[in-house]
Amino acid sequence: MRLASILALLLVPAFAHAQPAEHVRVVSWNVWGVPYVTPHLDARLNAVADALQPLEPDVVALQEVWDAEHGAMLRERLAAIGLTHALHWSGDGRQAGLLVASRWPIEEVAFEPFRMGGDPLVPWHVDYMADKGVALVRVHAPGRDFVLANTHLQAAYGPFRYTPIRVGQMLQLASMLDRVHEPLVVAGDLNTEQNELGFRALVARTGLIDAAPGFGIDAMLHRGGFTTLAHHRALDTPVPLEGESLRLSDHDALLVELALAPTAVPASHWSGVRDEVRAFVRGEAADWSRRGSVFRIFGLLALAWVFARWRRTRRRGSLRALALAALALLYLGFAYGPGEASALDRLLHESDDVGTTLASR
Repeated sequence: MRLASILALLLVPAFAHAQPAEHVRVVSWNVWGVPYVTPHLDARLNAVADALQPLEPDVVALQEVWDAEHGAMLRERLAAIGLTHALHWSGDGRQAGLLVASRWPIEEVAFEPFRMGGDPLVPWHVDYMADKGVALVRVHAPGRDFVLANTHLQAAYGPFRYTPIRVGQMLQLASMLDRVHEPLVVAGDLNTEQNELGFRALVARTGLIDAAPGFGIDAMLHRGGFTTLAHHRALDTPVPLEGESLRLSDHDALLVELALAPTAVPASHWSGVRDEVRAFVRGEAADWSRRGSVFRIFGLLALAWVFARWRRTRRRGSLRALALAALALLYLGFAYGPGEASALDRLLHESDDVGTTLASR
């Protein structure tokens, strides 16, 4: 009798642990971990785990964890609040700033850097210095695995909206998700409002469901095994920090509670948006063709003027400035513009080739 009681006590935790998870709480948060830019950076990131704890997340997807040391610190602090499994994409061509932590085991499925956004347009618009992309992990939740995609798209800089780059990145993300046949959650800083073409193309192309309509440029979407129970804006108020009252990040956190339940994969609505995307790509190619011609002509003329005047004057400061401007114009006309237009066109054709995948499953 005593032996049976002991065995029962030993087995109860194992059986309890094996109970399938019915709900999943996922947080997506851009934590603004930008070295040399974010004020009180170390103090802010040190406070991230404690700020997340009251939300009781099962999985968190963080963006802008750029530094490897900050990533290691966050993994340690997140483990202390129960998120004991974590991956950070940092270094060796994977300086993506992405971190995923989970209370359940996770494994990396793939990381794919974006093919657009890696060339500079304006030197101090520093997105091109990062390896932005998409990180896919498989989360081994009790009773059911699912895939989480964490991503961070090209930012806008004032009047420089970089919309074509984000549209291309959305198309690449959609093509990448075609390889996922399990329940799927997509989380991250998309830098795109829900009414913009890139977001609409992603949803139409993949059959994803927006879990937080109207939230803003940070988003969470899902398909193939989830129902949205609720979404909340979180961590949007100042906290005591370094003797001041400050927000931890320049982004609010997005908390979504999902129910794990068998659901049909939504049909693709790509045909309804494809023509709009095609027209956008053709328009961008035409614009860059016109601008490129102007840049090349003026760049070559300016460079010819510099060469003609170089030996005729000793005051060469203005000529050096003009030469730099000419080289910038030639770069835009011969390299940047044609390269971005060509990459966007290739991504569209790849997306077209597999755009009916969901509908045919």
